[in-house]
Amino acid sequence: MKFSYVLPDPSSYSDWNSFKKDLKCLKEAGYDAVELQIADPSTFDEPRVRKSLGAFSLPMCAFQTGASYATLGNCLSTADEIVRRRTIALLRRFVDLAARWNSVIVFGSLQGRHKDEPDIKTGSDLIHRALAEIGKHAGEKNVVRRCSKSLFL
Repeated sequence: MKFSYVLPDPSSYSDWNSFKKDLKCLKEAGYDAVELQIADPSTFDEPRVRKSLGAFSLPMCAFQTGASYATLGNCLSTADEIVRRRTIALLRRFVDLAARWNSVIVFGSLQGRHKDEPDIKTGSDLIHRALAEIGKHAGEKNVVRRCSKSLFL
């Protein structure tokens, strides 16, 4: 695989044919794979997406998680323990999803921003603890994770 293209969650399209038209366009443009931005694996229509990708011989190479920060307020660096635990649980579901697709998880925004935890050391410590927990689960599932450069600035 050389090039992939990032598409939004298929559920965000006005209809499924619009999603399929984007897949066709990607294939015709020479892209080798697809990355999807989804907010929560529990609402992701895996069978339908798998069938649509198969129709264009496009593999899923990665799932991006940033939509969850933007739309659901999930965050690893927040002082709110409930939000952090919810975010870790979400990332565990992403690990399970990625394992089923033999793909990668990409996350950056879920780390949070300075506004989520004004103290950089505290925020970084919270992120590292969460990543250690998620990393253990990902290792058990043989899933590769990639973190974007820390957005916690």
